[in-house]
Amino acid sequence: MPRVAIPYLPDYQLRLHAPVASVWTPDLFDHPDAPPSQLAMEVGQRLASAILHTQGVYVYDIRAKLTLFVSAGVERMLGYPSTDFTTDFHYALIHPDDLPIVTEASILANKYVTERLDDPLSGLVFSVDYRMRHRRGHWVRVLRQNIIVARDTNGAVVGLAGILTDITAHKSTNDVRFHMNRPDFAAFVRRQQVESLPEPLSTREQEIMGLLLEGLTSKEIGEKLFISPTTVQKHRQNIRLKVGSHNVHQLLQHLDAATGS
Repeated sequence: MPRVAIPYLPDYQLRLHAPVASVWTPDLFDHPDAPPSQLAMEVGQRLASAILHTQGVYVYDIRAKLTLFVSAGVERMLGYPSTDFTTDFHYALIHPDDLPIVTEASILANKYVTERLDDPLSGLVFSVDYRMRHRRGHWVRVLRQNIIVARDTNGAVVGLAGILTDITAHKSTNDVRFHMNRPDFAAFVRRQQVESLPEPLSTREQEIMGLLLEGLTSKEIGEKLFISPTTVQKHRQNIRLKVGSHNVHQLLQHLDAATGS
């Protein structure tokens, strides 16, 4: 069967998944040129036999940058042959309004893991929901849940499984939500956002920015830091001057910060 074209965005750039994949540099792996993980593919096959008929699963080898396995459920959900469902094709099907948040959230999830290669990360699940283009032209709202299925001796993730669930009937809004069931992930995301600002903030400004992102008022921040609301306001003015048009809140508005287990 010929490869399916994506007609609705002819100017889509190639390698949409590249920014996410680039987080995993070769130096993180014990054997960067090792063949694709047979273990990861076998785990994916077992997952496919255990999930619901309305769900789909794929397995991606991060080290080899290769999709190892795609279940028949993906074709039932989206209409595309499983042989076409590479990771780049997956990202090309994401709604253009959702793609920037999905990409940035996925990059942050990968960065979180790369900074914890010595952590077993037992039971880690990264979840994000977004719209994908069905082969017939309509949009399907999917929940993607990523789990680690294989790691190397360095602790680097080799195999990553993604479980896709059609939640179109259960969600009527178009906002993207993402979450990781690790208690420190929300703080990690906030820190990454502050560090990405065009001009560095002082230690006190970083404190205040973090509390603002948690939703505290100037009065509440003053009480927490033992400074006056007027001082908080002055710091906020300095922060606004440094931040400029950089919208720190944009990504965080999509983060579900509930800790989970």
